Amino acid sequence: MEITEVRIKLMEDSDDRLRAFCSITFDDIFVVRDLKIIDGTSGPCVAMPSRKLSSHCPKCHAKNHL
Repeated sequence: MEITEVRIKLMEDSDDRLRAFCSITFDDIFVVRDLKIIDGTSGPCVAMPSRKLSSHCPKCHAKNHL
């Protein structure tokens, strides 16, 4: 397996530990998006993407977190 593409979006003027978001493509097929590059205690660290699951209300169609 080879890394075929890396895209990095730097976060300028960020006061917290978040420094950038990145996407990595493996073998021109599999893409991992929204990886976070943060300042760890011993240097830069990569955090995997995480998203909250949500569902739509059947009556009002608003998003509700599960």
